[in-house]
Amino acid sequence: MSLLGRKFLSKRSRSRKRPGALSSISFELAESIGILYTWEDNAKEAEVNQFIDSISEGRNISCLCFNEDKNINPETHHPIFDFSQLSMLGNIESTETTQFLLKPFNYLFHLDLELNETCQALLSTSQAQYRVGLHTEEGEKFYELMIGINKSALLHNFAGQMLKYVNAMK
Repeated sequence: MSLLGRKFLSKRSRSRKRPGALSSISFELAESIGILYTWEDNAKEAEVNQFIDSISEGRNISCLCFNEDKNINPETHHPIFDFSQLSMLGNIESTETTQFLLKPFNYLFHLDLELNETCQALLSTSQAQYRVGLHTEEGEKFYELMIGINKSALLHNFAGQMLKYVNAMK
């Protein structure tokens, strides 16, 4: 995939505005949950799977793993999106990724402590009703709920804070 395709994808994410409507369903009643994360290592994969286990009872959970390093083959059973699945014009050429983005999740959790351009584009394209992620200035365009936490915190702590706040919303 070319640098040009990446640029088109990132430009697309900056230009999209989300409607202000928030999810009308409490997390307790949510049936459809999406999880987006960037591959780092097996330890992060274990944390993601632990998070999924903690919220999966009675829910339909879908995940998408973004792999930004073409030299790494992630050890995950979740669908993987990488730059080879982008066209020259920044269009996504992956059926699994397109299906993930079109699902009207009640909640979409972004389990990264950094917000990269590709995840920005995926978040802006998502049909999720309520997107939850790390509090950053640039994140205001991509999340309905942002969790403020020190970036040196572990993913486990971040995920716990996400659940704390979505469970507190009624």
